[in-house]
Amino acid sequence: MFNGQNKLKYSASSIQKLMKHYIGESTSFHTLRHSFSTFAIDNGTPLPVLQKTLGHSSSKTTELYLHLSNKSLNQLRTVI
Repeated sequence: MFNGQNKLKYSASSIQKLMKHYIGESTSFHTLRHSFSTFAIDNGTPLPVLQKTLGHSSSKTTELYLHLSNKSLNQLRTVI
């Protein structure tokens, strides 16, 4: 995704340090992964496509990443 200074890619720890510096101390890869998953589902991405994108062999694993966002909750409230 990004090129490092002396290598073709940054190490995971280097990216984590950059994220903490520019985005915030409480942000992690895991947080971004959850955010991406919620955004994808909210915008109509089918679960099998998200599963493949995240590299999961089981849809049950992908389902762990799904969270109800405010958009989803608001849509549900409108229906009820």
